[in-house]
Amino acid sequence: MNYYIDFDNTIFDTVSFHHDFLKILLNNGIEEEYIKKFYKDNGLNPINLVNSLNNEKINKEVDNLFKKANSYLYKDALSFLKNKGNKQYILYSYGYLDYQNKKIDNANIKDYFDEVIITDTDKTKLDLDYQNGIFIDDNTKVIKELLKKNVNKVYRVKRSNNIHSEEILNDSRIIEIYNMKEIKDE
Repeated sequence: MNYYIDFDNTIFDTVSFHHDFLKILLNNGIEEEYIKKFYKDNGLNPINLVNSLNNEKINKEVDNLFKKANSYLYKDALSFLKNKGNKQYILYSYGYLDYQNKKIDNANIKDYFDEVIITDTDKTKLDLDYQNGIFIDDNTKVIKELLKKNVNKVYRVKRSNNIHSEEILNDSRIIEIYNMKEIKDE
């Protein structure tokens, strides 16, 4: 049985990370309107945004933020990963490859996973063994699509600062948890 574990907002506090990223930009005089317009016109890749600014001070501060990515890992997730035993863990994530890789590399968690999959397309279109997989994710849209794949089991992680946690999903096939220590061994 493979465990497919989402990265953003499941094991990594992306909300706080992005908040701190925006704080760097705003503290260095970058206006919110510029940020919103850049994202609207160019996609939601923070690395491309920083590169567009061509500002050495901001580059350095953002680089330092990435270097402390491991401090944004949820403690319960790290504990869960450290106790994986002989289970196969596959980290999967959606987003821009350079941005995701930079967060994941600096979080120092790759050794906990047998494979890392980053996609810029729908997670449910990957070549995975869905029927024999246990999926751990926070995103309600992804979870709804996973259920259509007849997955073995879905754990929905509800983090306190995550907007997805507010959405109600009424489906008995979903196991809702607030802490990854609640995941039962298979």
